[in-house]
Amino acid sequence: MVKVISAIIMGIGIVSGVWLLPLWAFAALVIVMTLIGAMEWVRMFLSDTIERATSVFFIFILVIVHYLSSMPCANSCKLISNTGIHSITGLLPFLFFILCMIFMYRTKQLSGVAERIGCASMGLIYLGICFPFWIHIRTLGDMGNAYVLMALIPAFLCDTVAYIFGKLIGKRKFAPMVSPNKTWAGYVGALLGAIIGVMGIRFLLLPDFSLLFSVLLILAIWIVSPLGDLIESMFKRSCNVKDSGSLIPGHGGILDRLDALIFTAPVTYYIFVWAQLVARSS
Repeated sequence: MVKVISAIIMGIGIVSGVWLLPLWAFAALVIVMTLIGAMEWVRMFLSDTIERATSVFFIFILVIVHYLSSMPCANSCKLISNTGIHSITGLLPFLFFILCMIFMYRTKQLSGVAERIGCASMGLIYLGICFPFWIHIRTLGDMGNAYVLMALIPAFLCDTVAYIFGKLIGKRKFAPMVSPNKTWAGYVGALLGAIIGVMGIRFLLLPDFSLLFSVLLILAIWIVSPLGDLIESMFKRSCNVKDSGSLIPGHGGILDRLDALIFTAPVTYYIFVWAQLVARSS
């Protein structure tokens, strides 16, 4: 019951925030969620305080650059806003170099340092690059908040409907080593969740959105969202951890709730951009 109540409260809060918050407040929410997720990530993989702090700080830098690159800025921010997302990929090699230097000087033995650098670097990509794409989706024109809901709600419904199908008719396991409760029936049910979510938002908020791109969005979310959940489970199982944290009653940590959204963000962003380009050229 605690899990259900917290899920309902969290769902209402997120949907209301997406629809009502101005861009800067929405971006602040994404930044806070990213930082909490980053702290959970480093607790799972790193033990050294300096290595943890450096990794979280670099993730913070990347998400801030995401925010600055998503909107026109003046003066000192102009270079970042003009180069857009390219500024993020350009920054990554420098952060990786500094990260390697810090880990090299902090390590007491060479055995295992490459694995720790690899885990920290995964955190930069996983949380510092992938998840903040929600900010970019929010900036896609006057209906950016509707675009966010068109990607967010189907991702949530994928998980919900998959859970229902898995409980009712699920028998054959989908990925037993990573997540023993996931079934093929649940994965098929996730497709229904994606259809309901995308077509529902299209009907209510975006009636002019291309039907072809709606179908593409459904397929992308159906594939990426449940598998994103499994990927996060794989990371946790590799550390012998059940939950990434204990922030959300009945659910675990913030990463346990963001797992289906992390890869959904960049994939759906580029689908929306593609759809806008086609609409403008037609």
